[in-house]
Amino acid sequence: MHIRILIIIFALLSVSSYAKAQWEEHFSYNGCAYGGACKGGAFAGNSLAFYSYDMDNLSINKYSKINCLSAANISAVDYSDGYFFVGYSDGAIDIVKESNLSTRTINDLKRSDVVVQKSVSSFYKYGTHLYCAFASGLLDINLSKYETRGYYKMLSSAPAARDVVVFNDSIYVATSSGIMVASAQNNLLENVNNWKRVADNSSSFCDLMVIDDRLYAAMGSWGSVCDICEIPSSSQIFKKRTVQSYRGTASKSGKALFASVNSIAIADVKDLSQNIATISAFSFLENGEAVSATPNLRSISFVSPDIISCADASQGLVISDLSGNAERHWVNSPSNTYAHDVLFSNGTLYATFGGLTDSYNNQNRAAGVHIFSEGKWSSYAQSGRDMIALCANPNAPDTIYASTWGTGIMKIERGKGITQRYNEYNSTLVDIFSPGRLYVRCGGLTFDKSGNLYVQNAETAI
Repeated sequence: MHIRILIIIFALLSVSSYAKAQWEEHFSYNGCAYGGACKGGAFAGNSLAFYSYDMDNLSINKYSKINCLSAANISAVDYSDGYFFVGYSDGAIDIVKESNLSTRTINDLKRSDVVVQKSVSSFYKYGTHLYCAFASGLLDINLSKYETRGYYKMLSSAPAARDVVVFNDSIYVATSSGIMVASAQNNLLENVNNWKRVADNSSSFCDLMVIDDRLYAAMGSWGSVCDICEIPSSSQIFKKRTVQSYRGTASKSGKALFASVNSIAIADVKDLSQNIATISAFSFLENGEAVSATPNLRSISFVSPDIISCADASQGLVISDLSGNAERHWVNSPSNTYAHDVLFSNGTLYATFGGLTDSYNNQNRAAGVHIFSEGKWSSYAQSGRDMIALCANPNAPDTIYASTWGTGIMKIERGKGITQRYNEYNSTLVDIFSPGRLYVRCGGLTFDKSGNLYVQNAETAI
């Protein structure tokens, strides 16, 4: 009896291990929202996952919930000394060892009943301290023990912390209510009286940076107009320049970069107010042809004195010199994170972009579809509203029909994408409003045995 039980358990474990080994992730790695430099290259990613590009062996490594991450709601990633620090919107924090992808997860903030706003904004490693700026203050993690040292509000109102650095043995935190500073040697930082507001300035700050051994801060919000200010002491703030649509700052070897959404200004560290060059377009050499693209930046970093990495929402991870001669490095994946309905037909997988709210209204996503064929993803989109359901033509399995919640029916052909749309003008479909409004809502659809396509034309009398 005992032998049989052992055999059954072993068989079940074997089946379980085998089944687990068959899973692969197909996350979207596009729409990069953050990035930075790491050992041998750079990394970039979005809320689901991130990837790194090794400039020495020209390889890409992916980091996701499949191989090392604990969740898929990433809000911040940083790298230091062989470790990735990953923060999530619910307050969880992963510490990932790059060499073997082993992960330690700190859930103290996530589990807290005291703190409500928990989204992690940034990290700063200082010795065995890992300071984590988040939506209600500053978290201090002991890296040698993987445990929380403390939670610091800095003010009785618990301001949102956006960034943190240690400079001249003091901790500076950019918050929604000014820049807060305290001694890094103070062991009682839970006491708000041990924190001081720099220059008594209660403006909102979003970023901190050290340039040429001087501390600077960005006054304003990410993506909006920011003033770059020098902070020479706790009683003064000096404005040095203004950056439109601010997306980050980096400095190295006598140069400072200031990123806007669509351009990068390059200045000498001795005079940050004057540009010595500007990158307003990336030039890519692909398949022997020069391709130009306008930056759509989310962050910038120096990889080496003359090479920068950019997390670009349109181009992915961009590695560029200071003249804009660049390479873009992608992970072949769906173009976005949307997937409402899926269909497998004739060896090809199709997934729609669209979606509906709980009250059956539009999510207002483009009418688009992801197609996975022969190991590669392609994504197609047209103007329109929320593609939601799919159906294959049984007589031509490479021809797919998709319903949309406002743009009628679309025809999709393998290798060609969306090739036709049907609405009130070229079919018997009916507009939910008066004729001419072009608002044809379609839901379920199917073929009968004779090859006729039946479509649910929602919210109409027909």
